[in-house]
Formats: sequence, structure tokens, C-alpha cells
Amino acid sequence: MSGWESQRRIVIDRILGSTVQIVLEREGKRVRSGSGVVVAGRPSATGAACFVLTSGHTLDMTAADSTVHVLLKRHRGSGTKVPATVLAYHDADDVDVGLLSIDIDDCPGVTIGRSPTSATRSGSWPSPGAAT
Repeated sequence: MSGWESQRRIVIDRILGSTVQIVLEREGKRVRSGSGVVVAGRPSATGAACFVLTSGHTLDMTAADSTVHVLLKRHRGSGTKVPATVLAYHDADDVDVGLLSIDIDDCPGVTIGRSPTSATRSGSWPSPGAAT
């Protein structure tokens, strides 16, 4: 495995660990699903309060009789289902974002790195398979 491929694998593993599936259920039946990413966490009385960023249209039409769940670790199998609280969402032409909160023991938040440099934005990264 080349240096580029091993670095790529490390990045993918970090991202996959913080990706989640959002599931909306009504009367025990799935009515909608979407994807999201754990973006932050903080200690809470029950473990960690994790914040999940998703699309607003995933949460749009959430009724009082709906329940929202987050499935963690789906990349490793069936995942772990935890209840979620909708903190905010907006679904419009210019903004499509939603924010959920979940309480779990360990928050798998993504590590956000530095912004790309101008050289990176111009496409200077090697393509997969290129010599590094």
C-alpha cells in the first residue's frame, strides 16, 4: 500500500466512525431516513451529549407522534440505535440543515482539520494510485 493509500485509509476510517444514519419512525414503522455526522460532543451527566449534523429535509414533517433515532457504527454491521432529540432544523432553498442531540457513553465526533491551502484547492493533491 502506497503512502497516499494508507493516508487515504486513515482519513476514511476517521470519517466512517462519525457517520450515522438518521431514522424517523411513526408507530414503530420507519417513515424516513437520512445520513448525518457527529460533529461535536461534551460531557453530560449520563456520558456524553453528542451533536449530529444532518439535512433539514430529513427532519422536515417530524410530527409529535414521530420518534427520531440515530444508528451509530453502521459501517461495522447493524449499528447501535439510540434515541435522538431534534434541536433545530431548516429546510429551504438556501439552507437545508438539521441538528440533533444524542446521549451515549462515547461520542465519536469527527476531527475537523485545517482548511485546504490555495495549492490544495487548485488540485495539487496526488490522485489515487499516483506515486507520492
